[in-house]
Amino acid sequence: MTVVNIARRDVEPSQSHDECTADADELSIDFYGEKVVIRIGEQPWFNKDNSEDHNTEDHMSMQRVLWEFLERLEVWKPTMRPIEVSVVQTLTTGPPQHLSQDYKGSKAADQENEGQRRVLVLSCRAPGRSTHASELSRPVSRTILQAIGGPTKVIFVRPGSFSALKTELESHPKGYFAAIHLDMLLVHKRSRKSDPEVPRIYFQNVNQNKSEVIEEDLKAVDKVAALLLLHGVQDVVIVPCPHARSAVETAATVLLSGGIQTVVTSAYHITENSIEAFIRSLYTGYIHQKLPLEEAARTARQCLRGSEVDERMPICDFVALTYVKPQWLPSISLDIDYKSLKQEQSYPNTFQGREHDIVHIESILLLGKPLPLLIYGMSGIGKTALLNHLCSWWKASGMIKDAIHIHLSLSEPFNKDNMIQQLQRHFVPNSTLDSEDTNSLYEHFESHKCLIMIDDLDSANFNRQQGQFMNLTSKLSKSGALVILASRKRERWLSKAKVYRLSGLQTRPATLLVMDPEFRDRVTDNDNPSSPEITAKNKTQEVKDYLGVLLRW
Repeated sequence: MTVVNIARRDVEPSQSHDECTADADELSIDFYGEKVVIRIGEQPWFNKDNSEDHNTEDHMSMQRVLWEFLERLEVWKPTMRPIEVSVVQTLTTGPPQHLSQDYKGSKAADQENEGQRRVLVLSCRAPGRSTHASELSRPVSRTILQAIGGPTKVIFVRPGSFSALKTELESHPKGYFAAIHLDMLLVHKRSRKSDPEVPRIYFQNVNQNKSEVIEEDLKAVDKVAALLLLHGVQDVVIVPCPHARSAVETAATVLLSGGIQTVVTSAYHITENSIEAFIRSLYTGYIHQKLPLEEAARTARQCLRGSEVDERMPICDFVALTYVKPQWLPSISLDIDYKSLKQEQSYPNTFQGREHDIVHIESILLLGKPLPLLIYGMSGIGKTALLNHLCSWWKASGMIKDAIHIHLSLSEPFNKDNMIQQLQRHFVPNSTLDSEDTNSLYEHFESHKCLIMIDDLDSANFNRQQGQFMNLTSKLSKSGALVILASRKRERWLSKAKVYRLSGLQTRPATLLVMDPEFRDRVTDNDNPSSPEITAKNKTQEVKDYLGVLLRW
């Protein structure tokens, strides 16, 4: 592997094109048939002197053209053409601003933890009043878990606020997490008159209408870098993001200036399939093959070039921006098993179109007062399927330890004592089944995060016991259990509860659902019609009816 370091600088108008490219042409003669890594070193453009005058759009356009030009093999002369070109951007940031003697002496601890790499994932959304509100990208937390292979090497923080990040880092020894993944749409804001040059980023969660802010947490990027450095975090991944805009560029520069080793982001409006395939390859290399983050990002990008993730999106237009401190670059090249990384890209995604709903439900459920959450929506919209998915996903990602799904029925009148005993049998089977002695049940919820799902409220026979039901669910929530109620209607008598309205799927995920063979099997009529023609007609009509329900709202 051939590594070329280029210090990119502004070219004077009087300097000819031949003078600018002469050295590169001379070096490129040795590139034929080689794997080439080109590291472009730049001075950080964002500082107090030029932060307001710098044209960020011109900077990003120039950067994208340069990356694309260097990585497209077809633009190289045949006699000089490498077999592979990867571009990495390095920033000459100087000594880290917050580097302390304690951190300098912690390299041995970092090396000791290297064999057990762990990732901390924060999933947050852009603020509702931001210009990016219409560009909320699909969370990739599930894809990260699939790539890493289990909850022992990844921890998900919900909700993804700065205070929650700080609490999670403080609960583990220094160096416990090798990387932090910001599953967010990154924006920055210079709003304070006292320090207008300081870039700040949002750690924020929004409500389902994308205009109501649930919690606002605006922090200076250098404070985020200092917190990560204090706890031994070396690498940061900011994916997905809409473009490599000035916000991402600024954040990456400040993070590296603060002492972070490597920052990986993405450029262009890439497709969801492309970003998921990239993330799977990235973490397969980073976690399982122990590659440096820079190496893992380059490998993941090359894997995308050799795959057909989405025929509508040329993979060569995907750029993974990697910002890295030159003094921490690996001194040797590592052998990479491309075949094993490509195989990881076939990992199935088992749930379509509800990613934003899940993020909003998590935010509403976990923020504010501990109250039950009512999820309501018309018949066939997918409430029960969503509850089942939340149960499996939250268990897999470590959010809950145990769960129960209770279906209410019109034929069986609601009885508070019976429900308490049902909960006792499930969560504390060794306790005495006594509705009068529920201390063991509530103590269990205080020490174990559990999920209680109560479905079909609209068809329940409460027999004028709505008050008891409401008091019971409220008490369960206050004890620490996560309580979700599901109904076809708003249930306005349920005053002590948070509310989330579940709408129909968007066109694309609804279509993918209908095309899913497992879904087609579920909507097949169990009766035996007299002819294959009737079978096909009935099956088609059921699919159309179900799709109509999904798209109606």
